[in-house]
Amino acid sequence: MADDAERMEAMRQKRAAEMQSEHVSRQQQEAERKRQQEEIKHSILVQILSPEARERLARIRLVKEEKANAIEMMLIQAAQAGKIQGQVTDAYLVKMLEQINGTQETRGPKVTIQRRKGFDSDDD
Repeated sequence: MADDAERMEAMRQKRAAEMQSEHVSRQQQEAERKRQQEEIKHSILVQILSPEARERLARIRLVKEEKANAIEMMLIQAAQAGKIQGQVTDAYLVKMLEQINGTQETRGPKVTIQRRKGFDSDDD
């Protein structure tokens, strides 16, 4: 009985070690895949953006990373679809940002604050 329990415990430990190594391997593969995707994205952006536009996009990333990622994806999709001829200039990027900001402002709720008149706490 004790021999069976020891064998079972050894098998459990072996299986746990295998599962852990598989998990680590999957994490490493996922990290490598993400790194490759980032490299491809970066190389495409270097090709389609002028240096000034890349600087602007980098500054946007510092403030709003989600917006920068969305803009990058839009630019890459447009380039792959053949809608972008040549390099994207800073002026074109600014125009694109204005269009994006204009559509975002109209979608969001508008909050107005109305103050009551006649109530003044300074009458003491």
